Amino acid sequence: MKNTKSKILGWQISLAKSLVKYIANNKHIPLTTAFNNWAKENGRQTFSVRNYYYKLVKLAKNNSQICEKLGINQNELVNVFSSKHFSDKEEIELLKAILPNDPPCSVRAVCEKLSNKNSELMIRYQNKYRNIITKQPNLTKQVMQELENKGIKTRNPYAKKEVDLGKIISMPRQQKGLKDSEIQALFAGLVRLVKINAEQEVSESLHRKTEYANETLKKALINLRKKELIIEELSIQNNKLSTDLKDTQLKLASSQTQSLNTLIKLQDIVKSQKMESLKNFLNELNKQISGQATLPPSKN
Repeated sequence: MKNTKSKILGWQISLAKSLVKYIANNKHIPLTTAFNNWAKENGRQTFSVRNYYYKLVKLAKNNSQICEKLGINQNELVNVFSSKHFSDKEEIELLKAILPNDPPCSVRAVCEKLSNKNSELMIRYQNKYRNIITKQPNLTKQVMQELENKGIKTRNPYAKKEVDLGKIISMPRQQKGLKDSEIQALFAGLVRLVKINAEQEVSESLHRKTEYANETLKKALINLRKKELIIEELSIQNNKLSTDLKDTQLKLASSQTQSLNTLIKLQDIVKSQKMESLKNFLNELNKQISGQATLPPSKN
């Protein structure tokens, strides 16, 4: 018999611990990116990793035993379930807080400030901002125009990909040529810029693909359920027909038995009547024979 105590939701505890620790230690990056990175390192599919983590958080919520097995406290779990949704007004306020870009700063830095350095809330603000600029471009441009009319310089999320300026090494302006160390630092900054840009593109592409896959899977499950209901209905009808057929066969067999019994009785009656007629004939014949024997001889 397999030992299920060493597993949580079908995964080895050591693997579940590794995932939880990785997500907890990388709250500064989007969850989608974190899931993708961990999945690559552990030979797993990003979609299955995401689903497992969501189930694990739901199971571990207010469950100290699960947290003890994982060797963590509940604060280390990133709460992926938000009971409060953003209202239209809150979405506009969020855009007004993040779009201003004077002095220039990263989206992550603004979200971190808005959340008072609460990692969970910061990720929620950051993900919501990306969701709004992707799905509601008209609203985003409207808020940008409103801010610019007030003389506020804004970032343009629809231009080149935004990057975290805090991770790029700034170079002081010099009239003379750059030193070798400065060139190396500039090159390192460019490499980081390219890497960040690539990661953001992969993250957004993966997010779109995940949404499409979720919608496709949902439609497939609905169609499958419809077919299952049809099969169940046909099965019920088949069972009813089978029962009716058995009842009909039993009735037919009973009717045949009754007919056979009736035929046998009729045959017995006919035989009895024949025997009685034969008996009467023999008696009559005997009487005739006896009467002839007693007749006087004839006179010549």
